[in-house]
Amino acid sequence: MSVSHAPDHDARQDAGLDVVSALVAVFDGLVDPRFPRGIRHSMASVLTIAVFAALAGAKNFREAGDRAKELPRDLLAAACARTNPRTGLSEPPSSATISRVVKDIDADHADARVGAWLSQCVAAHRTRNPEKWEMPDGLEWLDGLAIDGKTVRNSAAPDGINVKLFSALLHQEQVVIAQITVPEDTTEVTCVPALLDQVD
Repeated sequence: MSVSHAPDHDARQDAGLDVVSALVAVFDGLVDPRFPRGIRHSMASVLTIAVFAALAGAKNFREAGDRAKELPRDLLAAACARTNPRTGLSEPPSSATISRVVKDIDADHADARVGAWLSQCVAAHRTRNPEKWEMPDGLEWLDGLAIDGKTVRNSAAPDGINVKLFSALLHQEQVVIAQITVPEDTTEVTCVPALLDQVD
């Protein structure tokens, strides 16, 4: 790569790491359900690394731990991963730690915080690219919003039923900006007000 392209590459990399830091901050606002004694990895770090693992193709907690081990050190550092006191290097959480944290968090609270953050990301993107949102005089931009429910396979406890998620997705950006869990004794139809309460 030529030297003339290096600053642009560095700027993009810095911007990407800023997004990682913002995601850590989103998860840092959640209540950590674990007993404080013996915690080695912060909850926000574990959840952020779990997101990376999922984006890298992990389909279960074992694979999440494997993908986490393959993450570059600068990405682990941006995710506030634990620093090994002997080596001074950032180290990822194990599959077991990822599993415990993901299973024990308040999923509805996490969905609400992530949805609000994604909405802010979309708003910032639109501000940086106003030409895409200009309308003729007298016309106002309207957002298209799709809502749909999905059953998460293999998410049920023994003798239970699989979790059903109800989500709202922006047509233009194809980004989910709100999501709730549908209670077992009802359907998506009755949950529309609760879902849209999270949407501006």
